[in-house]
Amino acid sequence: HDSEAGEKEASSGTYVPGLGDLMIGRVQPRHTKIWLAGKEKNWPLAAYELDELKEALEDVARYQPHWNDLPIADMLNSVMADRTKALNNAIDAGDEARFVAAYGKVTEGCNSCHRAADRGYLVIQVPGHSPFPDQDFSPVKK
Repeated sequence: HDSEAGEKEASSGTYVPGLGDLMIGRVQPRHTKIWLAGKEKNWPLAAYELDELKEALEDVARYQPHWNDLPIADMLNSVMADRTKALNNAIDAGDEARFVAAYGKVTEGCNSCHRAADRGYLVIQVPGHSPFPDQDFSPVKK
């Protein structure tokens, strides 16, 4: 097992996903998809992806509440709750300028947690292109 990722098995032998696995497999793709949908003004998709991001962060807090003596669950709550709420409000309003600003604050929240965990080399940024070539992020035409 990769100790960096924090993988472990519960006493029952049940797999518990590591912190790195949760971040790369659940959190990071949602972060990217929110941006791609919002830039296309596909607000229903952006809202859906934000809900999925919040669920992914809840899973991180549930499965990896502490990592290397850091209170991950507490950090996520204190750093991300207001930021994701502001992003949700911008998406609900369909306001591109507010969306860009709020997304930037969510992104900075990710990076501030990484720095606090002595993992400042894990830098999250606004996506420059889509890593999802098989998904159309533009609004559905009716």
